[in-house]
Amino acid sequence: MTLQARTTSFHRWNPAPSRFLEKAGRADAQNIQRRSGLDIQARVPGFVRTVELLIVVGLGLVAHRFGPGRNGPITAVDWLEIVLAAIIFVNYSDLGHAYRFRALKSGTAQLTGVSLAWACTTGSLLPISWIGAINGGLIRPWAITWFLAAWLAVLGWRATIRLWIDHHHRRGDWRIRVAIAGDGTPAFDLARRLEAVAGNVDIVGVFVAGSCPLQGKRTIDDLYNLVNSEGIDEILIALPWPSPVELNAAIRKLCVLPVDVKLYAGAPGPGLDRSGIESDDLLPTLPIQRRPLLGWGAPLKRAEDVILASILVCTLAPLLLLIAALIKLDSRGPVFFLQERFGFNNNSVRVYKFRTMYHDPDPDSVVPQARRNDPRVTRIGAFLRRTSLDELPQLFNVLGGSMSLIGPRPHATIHNKKYGRLIDGYLGRHRMKPGITGWAQVNGHRGETDTVEKMRLRLQHDLYYIDNWSLLLDLKVLVTTVPAVVWARNAY
Repeated sequence: MTLQARTTSFHRWNPAPSRFLEKAGRADAQNIQRRSGLDIQARVPGFVRTVELLIVVGLGLVAHRFGPGRNGPITAVDWLEIVLAAIIFVNYSDLGHAYRFRALKSGTAQLTGVSLAWACTTGSLLPISWIGAINGGLIRPWAITWFLAAWLAVLGWRATIRLWIDHHHRRGDWRIRVAIAGDGTPAFDLARRLEAVAGNVDIVGVFVAGSCPLQGKRTIDDLYNLVNSEGIDEILIALPWPSPVELNAAIRKLCVLPVDVKLYAGAPGPGLDRSGIESDDLLPTLPIQRRPLLGWGAPLKRAEDVILASILVCTLAPLLLLIAALIKLDSRGPVFFLQERFGFNNNSVRVYKFRTMYHDPDPDSVVPQARRNDPRVTRIGAFLRRTSLDELPQLFNVLGGSMSLIGPRPHATIHNKKYGRLIDGYLGRHRMKPGITGWAQVNGHRGETDTVEKMRLRLQHDLYYIDNWSLLLDLKVLVTTVPAVVWARNAY
C-alpha cells in the first residue's frame, strides 16, 4: 500500500483526527498561567482530611464541656478517646478510598464512606474505652452526643465540599490538560474515549510517532518542546507502537519532563497482572513516572525554602559581608559571579556565587571545570570553593524562587549539554528546582566530574532525591551537609 493510500485509509476510519492535531500549540495565556488541575485534585483530599480531624476533636471537646451529664474536668483518658477517635476515623476513611477526589464528587460515596468509617471507628473504640475508662466507657451521654454530632457534622462538611467542587467544575476550573502520544489509530481512539468518559479533561492534542503516515502530524519532539508553554499535566502513551525501540525512545524522551507519564493499553486482559494498574475516570493506565512535588509537596517545599533561607540570610549576614570584603582585597573584579545555568524544566536561571577566580573581562564561552591547583582560582577563592562558602549568595536565588535549598546542583550550561548527549535520562534532574546542596553532594558526589561514570553516579542520587522527596529527607540532607563539606577532599 502506498503512503497516500495508507493516509487516506487512516482518515476514513478515524473521522476528524485533525481537530486533535489543531489543538496543540494553541493554549491561551489563561490556560498557561492557570493552576494545575492535578495539583488541585491532589491538595483537596489532604485539606478535607485535616478539617475532619479538627471537626472530630473539636466537637469531642465541646460535647465533653457542654454536653449532657456531669462530666467535670477533661481527663487524660477522655483526651485519648477523642484524639484516637479522630485518627481512627480518618484512617478508616482512607482505607475506604473516601478521600479520593472522585469519591468527594459523589454524594452516595460520601454518605456511604463516612457512615461506614464512623461505624467502624465506634466499633474499634468501644472495647478500648471499656478497658481504659470508668463509668461505662463511651456509653456516656456526652460521648453519644459527640458521636452523633461528629457524624452529622462530617456529612455536612462533605456536602459542602461536593458543592464547592461542582461549582468549580461548572466554571471549567481544575481541568487536567492531557497530551496523548501514540501511533495514529490507537492514539485518536484514546482521545475520543477520554473525551467521552472524563468530564474534567482538556486534550491538548495528539502527538504521533515519527513513522506514522498522517499528514500535518505533531510528533513526540513537538510534544517535548510544548510541555512548558502548554501547561500540560499528564501524558498518556497509547499502545501499540510501531516497534519497541521507537516506544522506548519516546518514553526516555518524555520521562525527563516534570509531568505524569502513563501507559494506556486498553482494558487489561484476564492473563495480565493488574497490580500496577490505576483506574482513573474509567481508563486503566500504568504509571511510568510521577510528577515530583504533586499536591501539597510544592507549597510545603517552598515554605521550607523561604523560612530557612530567610533565617540563614539574617544569621550569616556578617559572614557574607566579611567574605565580600576579602574578595575585594584579594583581587580586582566584582564580588559576585553570575552564571547562566539550567533550572526547573530546562529553563535558564542566573545563579549567584562569590567570585573565586581572577576576573576576566572577556571570558571564553567554553568554561572548563575547575581542577586541582587551577591557576584561575584566587587565594581566597580556593578556601571558598573548598568549604562551599562561595555558594552562599544562592540563598538569594532561593528567596527569588529560581532555586531551592536542597535539590540537584545546577551545572554549567556547556556541561549540561555535554552530559545530556552522553547519558540517557540526564535531563530528568531538571524535573525539580536546582538546590544549593543535594543528596548527591552529601553522599560524596561533589566537585569535578571528569568522567562520565562520576556524572552518572551523581545523576542516580539526584533522581533518587526527586522520586523520594520528603521534608524528612530534606532535613537529613541539611544536617549532613556541614560534615560532608568539612570532610570532602574532591572540591577545589
